[in-house]
Amino acid sequence: MSKLILVFVPFAFLVLQSGRVESKDLDYRLVLTAGTGIVDGQVVRYLTMFEDACLTVQNVVPGDVGKVAVEKRLCNLEGKNIATEFVDVKFKRGVFTDEGLFFEVSATPFRPLGERKLYCQVKFANGVAEQLSCEDRYSD
Repeated sequence: MSKLILVFVPFAFLVLQSGRVESKDLDYRLVLTAGTGIVDGQVVRYLTMFEDACLTVQNVVPGDVGKVAVEKRLCNLEGKNIATEFVDVKFKRGVFTDEGLFFEVSATPFRPLGERKLYCQVKFANGVAEQLSCEDRYSD
């Protein structure tokens, strides 16, 4: 029985690790939300992190477990730095469609005061995340 456990435990560890794709610079214990989809033929993952207002977008290498090809932190919203010019920014929901990656964003700038609801698209160039493009979203 003990020999079976000695063989099974390392095998189980390898199986569990095979689903992980990591960047060396991120502490994945701090991930709040994440999602994966296809954009322009690329496998793309987004992450929101605890204590980081920026949105992280990664291009994952298909078939190469654990490898992130490109990682981009998107830290600007309408030309303003998310960390320094907003009281609060929340990426509420990420959705992958045939046209790209979209988010509902709740943003409260220092000036003028008041929360704004935005609908944002992550713009890609050559398959890599470049910037957020947002428009106001008015509720009916």
